[in-house]
Amino acid sequence: MTTEDRETAVIVVGAGPVGLFLALLLGKAKISVKVVEKLDDISPAPRAVGYTEPVQIAFDDAGIYEKIKDEGFLMPGMTWRKRPVDDGKGGKRSGDELVSLALPPIRDGKTPPGSQILTLPQSKLCKILLDEALQTGYVSVDWGTSVTGLSQNDDSITVTAETKSGESKSYTGQYVVGCDGGKSSVRKLLGIHLVGHTWPDRVIATDVRRINYEVPPFPIEFVVDLEHWALISPLELPVIGKSTVWRYTIGTSVDQDLSDEELLEPSRLAREFEILMTGPRPLEYTVERKSSYTMHQRLATTMRRGRCVLAGDAAHLNTPAGGLGLSNGLLDSDALAQTLIYIIKDKQPESLLDVYSDERRRIFQFIVDPISTANKLRVERINPDNAVQDDWFYRTLKERNPKKMYALAKAYDGWRSDMSKFLPLGH
Repeated sequence: MTTEDRETAVIVVGAGPVGLFLALLLGKAKISVKVVEKLDDISPAPRAVGYTEPVQIAFDDAGIYEKIKDEGFLMPGMTWRKRPVDDGKGGKRSGDELVSLALPPIRDGKTPPGSQILTLPQSKLCKILLDEALQTGYVSVDWGTSVTGLSQNDDSITVTAETKSGESKSYTGQYVVGCDGGKSSVRKLLGIHLVGHTWPDRVIATDVRRINYEVPPFPIEFVVDLEHWALISPLELPVIGKSTVWRYTIGTSVDQDLSDEELLEPSRLAREFEILMTGPRPLEYTVERKSSYTMHQRLATTMRRGRCVLAGDAAHLNTPAGGLGLSNGLLDSDALAQTLIYIIKDKQPESLLDVYSDERRRIFQFIVDPISTANKLRVERINPDNAVQDDWFYRTLKERNPKKMYALAKAYDGWRSDMSKFLPLGH
């Protein structure tokens, strides 16, 4: 029996990392999945690059951690710095370090999940997830297809869609999952609202190829500055003297009134790179990709309506500061896969979908939203000259007090949901 011959159990709308990870997990459980994506292929847009410890553990449980690690690379920590300064030779060197977060060094070549920061551009992660999902034999993808309608009854749900050529399509399954991003068609069709606020400034994400004249001990850097804050991360393993690609995510607090096109104009980007890049002048670099993003702190009023559920950016949005957004979406997929497997394979009650909604909304409200908000404010609203004295987080990293470091780590407890805890007694 081929994938197309099987009766579809779950229709996933959106072939981003959240939708593809969910499809993979369900496919490995021998649950048939149809993925519907409006784009013609995986998006190359500059998006997330780093994956936290609980996500790495989820990858390992899915049997894909080693593949992702082999395609990407590990980073031993991260640093918060002032903006670059003159090096006395006509160029610039890294700004003074405020604090750093060092992870345990690799010993005996062993790199278990969570040992360091796993780095891989989102588009490359998607290619791995897609390949692995298709290999299960239970997942298929329809590209270039936009969802236009939903209808459901007690036993099934039907999705209507249209291809770019104008062909109408219809899919029927047991459940639909909206993994179609912040402008989710599924969420809008369900009449579910996102509640919260939008930040007045935007961020510019740029993938830039340049020669490495210096490589800091912790190449993942937060530039703390009241006017020109940024998050800088390598997209390839950086080596001194070689040309590699870096992600520069740049705040726009000084240019809030400009249009997206004006923000991305080459001469304006050149001014930002002049401020933020180290190395000799004149700068030599190539911008491979660039995009601007509006930042939100918003949460869906519910992540379930009947046979339809939401995951990832379709359900919640937060600033990219600290890399919590994609990690949280992937942990949604992990929790929802557990939930659907319990319902479809183990005949658990569908009310478990309400538990999924409540649990993942709770996690956003009490972990992801406050921490990501603090991460953003910490790099753009605090004077770097006084940051260590004025901010508890910076002081904690500076002092390395064991009790405070423990409290810092405890803030993330329970980020990955174990849905077995919510099953009826006796299961």
